[in-house]
Amino acid sequence: MPETRFPYLCGGVLYFLLAQTKASRGTARDHRNGIKDDHSDPIMMGDLIYTFTGSTNFGASKDTSLYRECGSEGSINVPFNDSAYASAYDSTVKFHYAEALSRMCEFVGWHLNDKKDEWLVKALIDIIERDSDISDENSFYINSDGHPSTKAEIRTMAFFEIQPVLVGIVHYVLTCRMNCNHLGITTLDKWGEKKNRSERRYNGDAGSGITRKIDVKRYNLAAAEESDQKEKTAPLEDPEEPETEHVESEVVDDDGRAYEQAEDSEADAAGNAKTVIIHQQTNVIQHGPNNNQITNNGTMVFDFRKGGK
Repeated sequence: MPETRFPYLCGGVLYFLLAQTKASRGTARDHRNGIKDDHSDPIMMGDLIYTFTGSTNFGASKDTSLYRECGSEGSINVPFNDSAYASAYDSTVKFHYAEALSRMCEFVGWHLNDKKDEWLVKALIDIIERDSDISDENSFYINSDGHPSTKAEIRTMAFFEIQPVLVGIVHYVLTCRMNCNHLGITTLDKWGEKKNRSERRYNGDAGSGITRKIDVKRYNLAAAEESDQKEKTAPLEDPEEPETEHVESEVVDDDGRAYEQAEDSEADAAGNAKTVIIHQQTNVIQHGPNNNQITNNGTMVFDFRKGGK
């Protein structure tokens, strides 16, 4: 693969773009809302690593600088080259997407300026669409429901949520671009100027390839969790009362003459008790104490005359 490939999606390029969207130092209100004061590279890198490891014990100044500049493939402190973490995150994204999304929501809330969400998403989607080493069939888990979208499908999408987009990008970097970080240096050089002892300054046109109108939002984790909780605690609806089916029955009088009348009739107009014969399939349910339930699939005879006389 030529080392001049441009643009190229890798961890160093991802971090460089994230660094352009850092939030300002938080106010007291921001602190209550979870926005951090410190967006220095080791802190921000450590929190990015937390999104795929679940651990806050990563990040170191020297290792972060090397990886950010595509000068290393990772280290014990910046484990983008750790296959065990990559495999674990792959499983989390594919089978427990909500967990991966929750961590990314934390990272975005801690560090990113929401006014730059649209620019960042455009820049990342632009790289995906223009990176010639990403085929149209390659998938990215950039949807909040956990379903992937191919590169071909992304070209037609007009709505994105930044946290799921970042989940999909981090997942792709870990599973498809491990040990390829050095290939991002051309992209860094085209989009940023690096001077000695200073951070690279962005002066590129990332995102300019996206000419269609897109809508970018932040996934509302709190609202989604509240909706899920309501569904879990919602009372079950009372079952509907079953409709009563009235069937016709044959009634035999004292002289053995038969005639038809409703099943629930118990006497003729003069009040004389009758014998009821039911031929159809019938369920007889008696409510109250000492109740009986009778299921009939043939013929039943009920003799209501005293003593059967």
